[in-house]
Amino acid sequence: MLNVRLIDHHPREWLRERTLLKDIIQLSRERKFNYLQKLMSLPNDRWNRMLTEWTPDVKIPVGRPPIRWIDDLTKFTNKASVELFEYCVSDMCVHMVPI
Repeated sequence: MLNVRLIDHHPREWLRERTLLKDIIQLSRERKFNYLQKLMSLPNDRWNRMLTEWTPDVKIPVGRPPIRWIDDLTKFTNKASVELFEYCVSDMCVHMVPI
């Protein structure tokens, strides 16, 4: 293939450039942003939007909370989930490129 050995110490970017593969982290972030934009364009009565914004009525057990898919987006953009939803209702979410 590329005739590259591990001992050559080529950076990931160099290998991706040669093999035309995409970074999986960047690709997953782009897909999450695309899904969020699609989700925010739907009406409020759709089940997938209601499930995304839903919070349980029962008491939460002690321990570390599970990580939700929206937590990755809020951490990446430094915005609360409500601000992020409002941000993506506008067309600004389309122009946001994940790192």
